Amino acid sequence: MKKIITILFIAITLNSCVKYVEKESNNNANNNPTTGGTGGTTGGSGTSQPININYTSTSPCAPSNEVFTFTCSGSKVPNNAKFEWYFGDGNNSNDVIGRNAYQWAGHYNVLVKVKTSNGDDVGQTTVNVTTVGQGVTPIASFYSQMNTSTPTLFSFNSTSSLQNGNMNSFEWDFGDGTKGNGSFVNKNFPSHSRDTIYNVKLTVKSEAGCIATRTNVVAVPATYNISGNITFTATSACAPSSEEFTFTAPTTGTPNTATYHWDFGDGSIAVGNPIKKKFSFTNTYDVKLIIKNNNLDIYRTTVPVVTKGQDVTPVSAFVYNNTTSTGESFNFNSTSTVRSGASITSFIWDFGDGTTGNQINVNKSYPRQSTDKTYTVKLTVTANSGCSNFTTSTVTVPKL
Repeated sequence: MKKIITILFIAITLNSCVKYVEKESNNNANNNPTTGGTGGTTGGSGTSQPININYTSTSPCAPSNEVFTFTCSGSKVPNNAKFEWYFGDGNNSNDVIGRNAYQWAGHYNVLVKVKTSNGDDVGQTTVNVTTVGQGVTPIASFYSQMNTSTPTLFSFNSTSSLQNGNMNSFEWDFGDGTKGNGSFVNKNFPSHSRDTIYNVKLTVKSEAGCIATRTNVVAVPATYNISGNITFTATSACAPSSEEFTFTAPTTGTPNTATYHWDFGDGSIAVGNPIKKKFSFTNTYDVKLIIKNNNLDIYRTTVPVVTKGQDVTPVSAFVYNNTTSTGESFNFNSTSTVRSGASITSFIWDFGDGTTGNQINVNKSYPRQSTDKTYTVKLTVTANSGCSNFTTSTVTVPKL
């Protein structure tokens, strides 16, 4: 009789164990959880099982943070059950309701172990969750820069930041009915006769779907219909004068508050209108003018200027000596000078007797007469500046 009871007990026990194992196996095999959404949507284990994991997640977007809440239910979960939660990221909990904030985006396998109030194992199950992590709300910011040569043209550069993840999009609203996309954009605003204010808005979006915006005020200066070019006059470069230019800027369409900025091409600059300028050397310079208003460029123009420079008039001088013992032949030698960097291009001799010469050095013979004869010799020299100078001296030819 004892044998029969023992065999019956073993058979019942084995049968019970087999059923428990099969149910656990089926429970794990049939657990097809849906992932909790980023907006606090509910996920879980799908169809009801002996042990189920259900979960919700809060929005990951600021001012909220993504936090998952896990609960366990099912026909095998006893009253006053104890739970061991393993969230798949190294964190765990023994609370009835498991809560976890995942730092990083990813897919995590969440395990719950169910125990009786006395600590006996009841069973376990898992669910896979997809997370976006923490710090996935961007901070929107940007700066703008005006093109000084085209005051209506602006460049916009996003300086937005994100703690975790990547930016997904950059959308611009320029406040004039136009839009743009990208972290860096150029925008040419409409021209107006007065300064115009625009509220430029940047909307940034992260991969997690979190959005941030930033609005900055952009002041677009008025556009002026300026026309005309630089005009100039110059005094003579030849002594007793010296070359000085007077430059006048175009003023048609220019506001009264404008300032005139000159770059003379020789390394010097000036502000004013009209403006006077002396160039030191012979050259061709590109004289540039920038008209500004409120420190912004509103007009540019350039004109080429041919200059002669300063002190470009030569100094005429010569020496001479007799070349014969009878005194009627002379050698004339120019000792004329001109400032460094310039050159003398022409020598004209007038020997006072109706004859001339055009070399730097010349020989001249006069006819002897019955009386001494004095002649006035004149040398005129011309430099490459076009400026001329002359000097005279007398020679006497003795009588026969």
